[in-house]
Amino acid sequence: MMHFAVIALFPSLGFIFPANVRELASAMYKSGYSPSEKCDRELLIAAECVGEINHRHNISKSTIYDLPNEKLDTYHYEIATTECLKHSDCTEVKYIRDFYHDATYMVSDVYKRAYGCLDKEKSNILINFDKCLKNHPQAIDREFLEKCTKPIIETFKCDSEQIKAINNFFNNTIKLSEDYSISHYFSTDATNQSGIVQFFLSLSILLFLYI
Repeated sequence: MMHFAVIALFPSLGFIFPANVRELASAMYKSGYSPSEKCDRELLIAAECVGEINHRHNISKSTIYDLPNEKLDTYHYEIATTECLKHSDCTEVKYIRDFYHDATYMVSDVYKRAYGCLDKEKSNILINFDKCLKNHPQAIDREFLEKCTKPIIETFKCDSEQIKAINNFFNNTIKLSEDYSISHYFSTDATNQSGIVQFFLSLSILLFLYI
């Protein structure tokens, strides 16, 4: 439940809980970006590669939320450093590789510095997440982080060093969402520039209602 609380606060990180190339590629397509035929094949290879890592670690959508922090860190490290995502010179595969690298290291860092705080506040996060979705149902990307995530963080009762680490994580997540928007990364006029976060935010809502 703690891991889910974290992605409720930071929806773009849902793409590494667990890593799923097909979902990330789907978000690209929903944003109006279409890979070349060659790179479409390379994405399939990347999906198989990451799928094998998930299988080896026994990771799925239903198991990852209960994964101990040490095992999650080991899994994320392999996703961030795997050689099988370095086989292609396609920009689309590089996009996925870079996103996994940056996002997994961000999570690893904040867990090392503020895991106790996030774990203690998980119920508070989920309760306030529900309230914020009702108040700001259309908020996405930076707007969601500023209207929902930031006010929730301000309610945390943790020591100053943990709060500092979480605020730094918040700022890095804003940068991550902006750096990996389809229009920014690919320099395109994608029809839905916020597709990446909106895609997972919708999934987060469904998961929250289910849980």
